[in-house]
Amino acid sequence: MDKTPPSGVAVPDGDGFLYNELLLHLWVTETFQPGRILAVACFALGFGALLGLLCSLLPAAAGKWAAVVPAAAVGVVWLMEYFITDAYGGFMTPGTVLNGAGGVATDYFDLVMSLLLRNLWRIALVLLPTVLYGLLCTCPKTPWKLRGLLAAGAAALYLLGRGAVNGLTRDAARLDENYEFDSAARCFGLNMALTLELRVNTVGREAEPAFQVPETVLEPPAEESQGTAEAPETVYDPHVFRGVDFGELAEQADDSSVAAICRYLDALEPASENAYTGLFAGKNLILITAEAFSAEVIDPERTPTLYRLATKGIRFEDYSQPAWGASTIGGEFSNLVGLAPTNGGMCMKELRQQNMFLTMGKQLQRQGYSSTACHNHLKDFYDRDETHVHWATTSLWRCTEGWKGFRRCGRKAT
Repeated sequence: MDKTPPSGVAVPDGDGFLYNELLLHLWVTETFQPGRILAVACFALGFGALLGLLCSLLPAAAGKWAAVVPAAAVGVVWLMEYFITDAYGGFMTPGTVLNGAGGVATDYFDLVMSLLLRNLWRIALVLLPTVLYGLLCTCPKTPWKLRGLLAAGAAALYLLGRGAVNGLTRDAARLDENYEFDSAARCFGLNMALTLELRVNTVGREAEPAFQVPETVLEPPAEESQGTAEAPETVYDPHVFRGVDFGELAEQADDSSVAAICRYLDALEPASENAYTGLFAGKNLILITAEAFSAEVIDPERTPTLYRLATKGIRFEDYSQPAWGASTIGGEFSNLVGLAPTNGGMCMKELRQQNMFLTMGKQLQRQGYSSTACHNHLKDFYDRDETHVHWATTSLWRCTEGWKGFRRCGRKAT
């Protein structure tokens, strides 16, 4: 009598995961780094072994399709992330994709179809192994010994991947305190990036944010001049936000990250005001965010107004920002709120539950200004009709006929 356990399905090994990860890495990586390639390969094989173990525990009736369906789904996700990277220059978190996918698919349908048609060969290359496996392979039994090897292999490959990151690259901090989805996908593979994103959103980061307070450098007193007396140098007051005690806020904070930030701010030496402080008091302010805009198109004939602003105004030529991997809504969030969009496109929606007291719009409102946002797209795209009236504006207007006419949309702020 056959004593073989009836359970068992086709066990997908790590080959499919490794295949997809290496293809994606090859398509999006500009420089070849052996340490990163090894880390991507180890994590991919480890995830494949883990998926094989889980699939082997399913009833035999599930057959090989318990392996084929997840493998096909993984291929679709990898392709989607490649298309996003190709179009927007960076990987996007699942939350950002899910919240913006509907609007992008409907409003930019022609662009999406063009992207798919131009990359049919990539789609075939990613999905063909899974299709062939589903058509040609049979469903073997999965003995417990093989399941044990899969579990041990998954753990060993994960440790080997961590060792490659720590020993052969400079990316170890990206696994925790410096984690950011786009860079994690490029350094460790999409499998690991998705795992890290899940961990950050459920249990948070392992390490409390650390801040290094710069030391105050005291300049030596200037020697007295023996010649003609010079005009006394203007002494400016410290530039501080009145009425906020960061030390007290650190003691009252329930969140360790908030407390660490408050302690850091409390320890900083405030900057001094300067000759520009108060220069535009009482003036109106227009903040323009031009996405995907290049300075090369600013010239006296094509864009005379922008040319005057760029050449006759105050120009910041030594500007830099963190590479946080965000696109449209992340950049808009940072521009308006002054913070890095650590949760991608979800940051703008999350601020609806946050206190936006320190944003530019709120502070100008405290001085009697009326602030209004204008946007040249649908009012509910990325929920702007809800977010924008919360952080800075009394109303949101959207363009209806090019830039010739606007109409109010969204609720009025209270």
